[in-house]
Amino acid sequence: MDICEVQKNSCQVNFQPKSLDGLKLLGIELRNIDLSHGSLNNAHLSYANLTGANLYQANLAGVILNQANLTEINFNSANLEQANLIASDLRWANLEQANLKDACLRGAILREANLTSANLQGVNLSQADLEGAVLERAIFGNNSGLTKQDKLAFVARGAIFIEVF
Repeated sequence: MDICEVQKNSCQVNFQPKSLDGLKLLGIELRNIDLSHGSLNNAHLSYANLTGANLYQANLAGVILNQANLTEINFNSANLEQANLIASDLRWANLEQANLKDACLRGAILREANLTSANLQGVNLSQADLEGAVLERAIFGNNSGLTKQDKLAFVARGAIFIEVF
């Protein structure tokens, strides 16, 4: 495993294989890292900086990314089921076709994020900021933190609500 090459305050990380399952790496700097198809199940990466990282089709079930900088991250087709992203910054993130079922996005910033066709069923969206987020074909249902007015506004932006009782 080649952990770090330090070059003017940046860290290039190359993980072989691409698995961080269960690791606790609080506050780690992983900007622009490519962990596509990687595995971060139950990893604890709160306060991390993953700006511009590529996690295409990565498995992040149960990951803890609270208060993380995830701006411009690529979570396209990633599995984030039961992930904790409390108060994380996901501005301009690509979450197209991502599975966020039962995740916690309480207080997260999702401004201008792409949530096209994402699964957001059971997601806690209390105090989350989705201003300008693309919600076309995003699937919501049984979400906490959404008012009826929020739901109507999301439907007008192309979201789909499936309420299960």
